Amino acid sequence: MAHHSPFEGFNNPTTAEGRKLWELATRALKSEFNGGQPDYPLFKSQIRNRVNECLWTDLISFAVGNQTHNLVDNADLIPLSDVARARRAQEHVLLVGARAAADGVPAISAQDVAAAELAHFQSSMLHTVLVKSVAGTLEKHVAELQNQGKTHGDGPTLLKLIQDKARGKAVRQQMSNVREEIRKLSLKEFKWSITDFNERLNSLITTLRDNEEEFLDKDIADLVTKNYKSVKHEEFRTVIVTEINAADKLDQDVDWEALTELAEAKFQAMVRAGVWGKRTPQEEQLFVLQAQIKELQALTAKQSKVPSTPTKSKTETPSGKGKASGKKKRDHPAWKFENPSNKTSMKKTVKWKGEEKEQTFHWCLGHTNPSGAKGMWVLHKPSECNSKKKGTSDGPPTPVANQVVLDE
Repeated sequence: MAHHSPFEGFNNPTTAEGRKLWELATRALKSEFNGGQPDYPLFKSQIRNRVNECLWTDLISFAVGNQTHNLVDNADLIPLSDVARARRAQEHVLLVGARAAADGVPAISAQDVAAAELAHFQSSMLHTVLVKSVAGTLEKHVAELQNQGKTHGDGPTLLKLIQDKARGKAVRQQMSNVREEIRKLSLKEFKWSITDFNERLNSLITTLRDNEEEFLDKDIADLVTKNYKSVKHEEFRTVIVTEINAADKLDQDVDWEALTELAEAKFQAMVRAGVWGKRTPQEEQLFVLQAQIKELQALTAKQSKVPSTPTKSKTETPSGKGKASGKKKRDHPAWKFENPSNKTSMKKTVKWKGEEKEQTFHWCLGHTNPSGAKGMWVLHKPSECNSKKKGTSDGPPTPVANQVVLDE
């Protein structure tokens, strides 16, 4: 035999039995909740037990898409806007039902009115439980919400607000992540699929709206415009730019939602026509030209890396044939290499290079003349010759015709 709950259909607290049930249903939870994240699992467990005890499951259940979720176990999946929408629908039924009853013209079925009255009564009980079961900073927060009229005396609304407060830090981080993802959205990441890009954008915007997060339409319009203009198809860009220019002429902001719908329609039309993703003849010519330019640039860069062959200096001495002085060879007048007429003529005075006074030159065998023979008229004495002091690799002087070898 099925167990009968005393709360089944309970909606009248005016009787003695009703007052007992009201007190039982609205008693405070065993453990008060101060809003701290560590205590949230216990709070959820106690609320779940009270919901099951008092038959409030339908009260906290909401359809989201094609699925139904309950506010205790799936709070993250139920936006506050859906909870508010259900409350307004309930209030509408009660209001219209009351007017119809007063006018004697039933605009809504009695069954619907009865269901709305029961839900409203259960909502009031849940609201009372929650107010009694909060403590600390959360208690103050709930009091502020009530004073501001944000709870509407509605249990599911207050429960959702408490959950959002408890999850505040996590929610703020989630919203921050959503905004960051929106800012970085790029058509390229979606392989230039307008449909995929639009769907993701709309999903992120819906998340912000569901959490009552503000955003600027202009920012979204700028993001959408930037991405649509990056499409390589001129036909697509022309449609987008035309729409934007039309708004500018009317001195209006771009309606980003209308722009996404226009972009989607054009994208689908081009996909059906088989032209999306293909280059126009002009684009193909440009692509080929760009490829040729890149190839030429790569070839030029490669050639610039080939080292050039160094040019030998005229004064550089070939390897193995003495030192390379790196200096230009000095020119001497012919008389400097003329042999002395005899041993006694080992020095002579000469005026040269425009000097006013004559200079004394000495015949020194420490130097080599152009014919390869030893001997040269120099300003230093043979005994002071650096070549002789350092020694030379040329060996002893080699007499040649008409050369006089002087003793030092």
